[in-house]
Amino acid sequence: MAFPTTPEWAANKNYLWHSNPESRPICRTYFDKCIIRPKVNYCYQVLKDELKGDKAEASQQIDLYNNDAAKMMAGRTIQTLADDYLINKKADTIEDAIGAGAELFNEYKPRTWDDGKDERQHELNRDSFSSVLKNALEGIQEAQVQLGLNTLTGETEIMASVPGLALPFNGRPDYSGCIELKTTWASVANTKSGKRSASLPTQPSWSHLCQVSGYWFYTKRPQALVYSNETTYRIFTAENCERLTEEGLAATFNWVAAKCRIREHQLKSAESVNDLIKNIEPDFGHMWAWDIHPEVLKEAKQLWGFIR
Repeated sequence: MAFPTTPEWAANKNYLWHSNPESRPICRTYFDKCIIRPKVNYCYQVLKDELKGDKAEASQQIDLYNNDAAKMMAGRTIQTLADDYLINKKADTIEDAIGAGAELFNEYKPRTWDDGKDERQHELNRDSFSSVLKNALEGIQEAQVQLGLNTLTGETEIMASVPGLALPFNGRPDYSGCIELKTTWASVANTKSGKRSASLPTQPSWSHLCQVSGYWFYTKRPQALVYSNETTYRIFTAENCERLTEEGLAATFNWVAAKCRIREHQLKSAESVNDLIKNIEPDFGHMWAWDIHPEVLKEAKQLWGFIR
């Protein structure tokens, strides 16, 4: 689908499209899209010889702003392995997929600035990923049957035109535009076992419901959320979750669109990125949104004037 040229009030702040507004606090979204991404894009252009600059410094900047973490990597890996087994046929058996997964886990480089927490988390994930994968595969296949899908397709990118919004809505549904996989992982804890088990939700999280409502708006297909951990899996569809009925998804996406309209008003009202930032109160006490490199967190606090 073709979209008109990005309006200047959005382009001059590097805010090119909307995504799930409930995925993280708005202050973190603006910091990432308007401050960090332009810097990272510049660094990649230097590395590709598209712009002149110090390549070593550019590489260091990319590493600094890379906000990967053990649980994020583990979730991505499970989806990759599920794709290879269910869709790409790169893995003939589950054991083949597990073997490939072990190699991917060995390639991950844990954070070096959090006193070893990410490294310990990575070790927990590596120990349990085969069970998480098996449960994820069963859950995806059962969801496929429940939704009446003859075949599965992998992750696709959507750009939806939404009435009342000048910018498109972006999303990446995991499977066939209607099945979203979420993995939950045990966490490092000061217990005898050294970990705290991850339970599955009794109902989908609000953020995840907002996410799949965008997929529904674009595809008009029934949606399923599959949650997997190392012991079991749980599937939510319209059959056991009112928010996943057509009426529920429509109401949820109306909420999403309303929040996106507010953001467009903020972007239009601000003459510059600095003007935008000054009018948004940061939530530095958020449980996980600012779990980033200390130097990047310092940059954010300086930007908002909390430290000099």
